[in-house]
Amino acid sequence: MSSIQSPGLSLSSFQALAKTGEAVALKGGTLQSTVCAKQGFFTRVMNWLRGESSSKINSATKEAFTAAIGRGLTQQGLDTVLRRGGFDAGSRKPLSSREINQVASAKDQLLGEGKQLNKLMAELKELQADIKAKDAVFKEKSRATRQSPSENTYRASKAAGQELQAARTLGLALADKIQAQVKLMNA
Repeated sequence: MSSIQSPGLSLSSFQALAKTGEAVALKGGTLQSTVCAKQGFFTRVMNWLRGESSSKINSATKEAFTAAIGRGLTQQGLDTVLRRGGFDAGSRKPLSSREINQVASAKDQLLGEGKQLNKLMAELKELQADIKAKDAVFKEKSRATRQSPSENTYRASKAAGQELQAARTLGLALADKIQAQVKLMNA
């Protein structure tokens, strides 16, 4: 049986112990792996004789795990990770290694989706600057066409308008990708 003692338990502590046993329990401030996730009659009697309540241990373990998972996430992000991982904090069952791995995987997935969203937002910011510059060029070419109408000024104005329209179309497509990414993250 392995154990880790720490005032602020981390997700990696839970993951490390999940590899060594079927379940993880927080007893007396020490995180321990257990061989069997289910407690039999004898184990419950021994816990009772020691003054330990398995439901309190399970509750404290799940609270510590939820706090470890929640580091670096908003409340909405934490709720999403727990839901995706199929985690039931109110369950009286011990925290199983399977639950730890599923929730950790859900957190990694959400963080990956967040990185993708940040990348898309950075692209949109660059594109917005490009659209602004192309809009200024189009306005300048349009003004030149109004002041001195000719085939050359008209062609330049038309080309600038087409470039602006193409940039706006890219912006709309990127906005759709961002919206889809947000929906994915909230699913």
